[in-house]
Amino acid sequence: MLKPMSKVKFTTAIEIYEKGMTRHVAFIPDEVVKQLDIKANSRLIVYAGRHQYRLAAISNGEGQYFIHLSQSLRRETGIRESLRPLEFELELDPNPTDIGLPEELEVALDQDDEALKVFNTLTNGMQRSLCHYVNSAKRIETRIKRALELAEKLRTRTLHSMKKDD
Repeated sequence: MLKPMSKVKFTTAIEIYEKGMTRHVAFIPDEVVKQLDIKANSRLIVYAGRHQYRLAAISNGEGQYFIHLSQSLRRETGIRESLRPLEFELELDPNPTDIGLPEELEVALDQDDEALKVFNTLTNGMQRSLCHYVNSAKRIETRIKRALELAEKLRTRTLHSMKKDD
């Protein structure tokens, strides 16, 4: 068995992947998967240009893994629609359960004990999704507004697909 390395560089083309939903992806070469011992949903630190992202390795169900390159990530890194090969560097995330709680959401949850209690019952993936929603706003005012709205929805259990306790 190969010993995992700290960081691994590789070059790959950006592909448009249309299984499930259409998205831009970078497939991780098999040798990198083996070197890092990547499994489905392994949390990774991805270096693209001068930028660093915390992403998951996603399985295509056929033994291959890819990273999803969101529109905002492509915009920040300058990756355009072209399918030219790009260099990436990967390492396993040393803190895979850290969700990167934005300051605005942290303050909103600190002020609302019930919202915090409900937030702590959510899966890491759901917590990460809510954090992304707050962080994706450009303006501080919008991030605060989103954090307060989420705290309200958590407290009242009206977050999308959340059932209210009887």
